[in-house]
Amino acid sequence: MALKISLRQLEYFNQVARAGSVRKAAEALNVAQPGVTRTIKDLEDLLGVELFARASNGVTLTKFGQILLRHSNAALDEIQSGLDELDAVKDAGEGQIVLAGPTVSMSRILPRAIARLKNRWPMVKVSLHSGTNAQALAALRDGEADIFFGRRGTPDQMQDLHFEPLFQDRLVIVAGAQNPLTEHPAYEIADLIELPWIIPSIDSSFKSFVDQVFRTNDLAPPRNCVEMSFGPSMWVYLEETGAIAAMPSNLVADDIQAGRISILKTDDKWVLPEFGIALRGASRSNRMTGAMVQELRRVALQRKQQLNHVVTALRLG
Repeated sequence: MALKISLRQLEYFNQVARAGSVRKAAEALNVAQPGVTRTIKDLEDLLGVELFARASNGVTLTKFGQILLRHSNAALDEIQSGLDELDAVKDAGEGQIVLAGPTVSMSRILPRAIARLKNRWPMVKVSLHSGTNAQALAALRDGEADIFFGRRGTPDQMQDLHFEPLFQDRLVIVAGAQNPLTEHPAYEIADLIELPWIIPSIDSSFKSFVDQVFRTNDLAPPRNCVEMSFGPSMWVYLEETGAIAAMPSNLVADDIQAGRISILKTDDKWVLPEFGIALRGASRSNRMTGAMVQELRRVALQRKQQLNHVVTALRLG
């Protein structure tokens, strides 16, 4: 059965869902509250279900509302993407985007998102500025970059920036698939501490998290270790030495699913700081920046689903 749902109804519904309040949604939309209430009621009547549970302190999504929100987000994203593409075609899609982020964040999600953008608008110039998380956030604040892609920074680093979380991953301890250690189902960190390790470089924000895991388990960091960034050198060292590595799960999810490496240890408590996108206020209205953000959201959602699948399938943590 075809339903005549309007774009305005979806926009108002999404805003109320995000705000958790009709009053706050009306303020964000800059419209009168009765108009929002009436629009949501019309949508519920059209669908024949209640989308929100009302209470004195706001509203919450019902199970029907949760289903609609999941699909309406995708629908509105697609509509905005289409509008961006129309605008880009009008001026040949030319322009420039500068992305900043820590080196490790550029190894999986960013290349895929950029490839999708370039498939649509080949003439857009994309530049990458890598560094530490703090350096990349500073580049965004100083106007040297349009988009930051990485982990949420400290409150002072995030001042005057808008951060949109996309997913969270976790620390995993991995070994190459041919390593004899993978024949056993699980280990404790104490069982592994005397082995050769790869741990994050000293300038990595991830290293402090790894060090905290060792301290929590009353262990000193491994003595037999090499500090290096994620990349080809790490894979060669794993193969040559039979070492194990402490890694964020999003960097190795593809390799886990392909059977190239195996997880030796992880834990539900080893959740890392949120990964996401940060923008300056002025850059949020830039059309091509918006298009790049849309592609990052799509690829990050796929990665989030993949991470959930990997952890669930292996029944770890």
